[in-house]
Parts: sequence; structure tokens; C-alpha cells
Amino acid sequence: DINKGKNLANIIAGNIYDLYKCYKIVNIWTWNGSDTIGLAIKQISKILSINTCFFEISNLKGKIFIDPIGVNAQSYIFKNKKILENFELNDNLYNSWFSSYKNHINSPIPQVKLKQKLNSIVLIDSIMIIFFGWPKIDYNSVVGRIIKKIKMRLIKKNTSKNTNFGKYIFLPLQLNEDSQVVLNGNHLNNEKAIDYCVEYASTKKLKLIVKPHPAETNFNFINYLKNRCISDNFIISNNYTSELIEKSEIIITINSTVGLQAILENKEVIFLGKSLYNFLDNTELKKYICNYLIDIEYVSNDDIDIIHINKIIKRSQFIFND
Repeated sequence: DINKGKNLANIIAGNIYDLYKCYKIVNIWTWNGSDTIGLAIKQISKILSINTCFFEISNLKGKIFIDPIGVNAQSYIFKNKKILENFELNDNLYNSWFSSYKNHINSPIPQVKLKQKLNSIVLIDSIMIIFFGWPKIDYNSVVGRIIKKIKMRLIKKNTSKNTNFGKYIFLPLQLNEDSQVVLNGNHLNNEKAIDYCVEYASTKKLKLIVKPHPAETNFNFINYLKNRCISDNFIISNNYTSELIEKSEIIITINSTVGLQAILENKEVIFLGKSLYNFLDNTELKKYICNYLIDIEYVSNDDIDIIHINKIIKRSQFIFND
């Protein structure tokens, strides 16, 4: 609803302005920056000349993306990759990181870890609500979610466990509501990406392996996927992403970080949407990982080192160096 969105944006901007008058805010750090809250923060920060930083998951262990104007194709680095020239390439540092990355490559992605944590919190809340009776709970809704979760698990279990597909193209799907797809997907979505890959695989005379996003919760889409794989003769797999990358001939993605993982494995990658990784050469990619991304673990309760805090502050001031 556009009117509700505008009202929410006005409330957020008004609250920030009130805080600014009391405390003279000099920095605002927020997530993503592409939703209503983020856009409101961008606008009021620009008006009040407040420095900003926008955070995003990198899907690389121990690394997080932080940029002064936005994330993905809305980021400063996407529009100004020359800033990577400010960093010195340290091959030893990169090789050490890459070795650690390979050791943890099959760990669950951050969204899955967080989802598991949130599911536990929701379960505890539901039990407390049932016993104490406040606030009012829609039991049909709770039961519906439980049934939906069981159905999702049954559907996901009924996927190919094969590890020998022969020669194939690998399509890792993104979340249906992923802002990265909506904003930077060149008007593509998962269904249109499948359309492209089915035709491309046929042209190349290769099989097509499709992997749903591990955190996907859209039951209708998963069900659609199960039906479509029969009509278009492709395979759905929930094998490790690293394994599917390693054995594939080509990886096609809208703009997933799986594309970055594939580049790190020296695979041929086709990006259908806007992606920073599509424009970085080998040296720039190493600098991006070791210098532009900041060494903060997304799913962690550890304190953030003051060195990294200072890096974020400098980043908000458009200072890019080691």
C-alpha cells in the first residue's frame, strides 16, 4: 500500500529529525537501504547531512558488505569500482582467507541460521501465549504455518539425491522476494530465469540442475517448481551448492552471491541481472574480498573490534583505504 508506505516513511523521518535535534546524530547505520525504512533514512540523512552506512550479507564467512550509499547495484562501489585501486593486494592474506573459506564452504548460509534461530524464538513465544493468553492468537494461523512447514519439508525431501548428473548447467535460485532480484534483476524473476535456462541448456545440449534457495518459504513456488521440472525436464537438487558448482559446466544466476562463489572456483558464470561480480577482474575481486568487505561475522554474538568500527566510520565518510 503506497499510502501506508508514505506514512511509515514520514514517521521514521520525523523521529530521526527529533533525535537529531536532541543528540546531533553524525552517523546512521542501517540494513540494506532498499525498503521503506532504508529509503526514508537515506532521504532524511541527505537533508540533514548525516553520514550513512548500509549493511548487507556477503554470504562469505567472516565478511560483511558495508557501503555509504546503498547495497548491490545501488552501492557506491558498484558505480565506482576504481576505489579498489586505493587498496594494496596482499596475496598471502587472500590465500589464507580462501583456505578458510574452502574449509567452511558447506556451512549453512546466514539466512538459514537466522531463520532457525527465529523459528525457535517464535515457538517459545507461541507456547507463552498459549499458557498466559496474551496477546490474542490466531490458532488457525499457527496450525496453518505448522502444516505448511511440514509440506515444505516433504517437498524439499523429494528432490534428487544423485551426485552424478553428467554435464549440466547449474541455476541457483534466489528468494522470491529478494530485493536484489526485484531491484537489480533486469525485470527477471525466478520463473523467467528458469525460462532462459531451459532454452539455453537445450541449445547447449546440457542438463539443467535447479536448486531452490535454502531459506525459501514460498510453498506455492516450491510446488510450482516440482510440477515444472516434469514438464520442462530439469532436475531439482538440494545437494551442497559447492558440489553443484564444482561439477557444473556453466553457472547461470540472476545476481546471487553463488555467482561469486563460482568465479572463485574459476567457473564460467552468466549473470542475468546487475551484479558487481560481473565487472571485477581477478585482482579487483581479491581486493574486494580482503579489503572492501569488512571482517565481521553476520551470525555472531561476539563484540565487534574497535578497528572494524573505525573502518565503518571511515566508510561512511567515503574514505576508502587500508
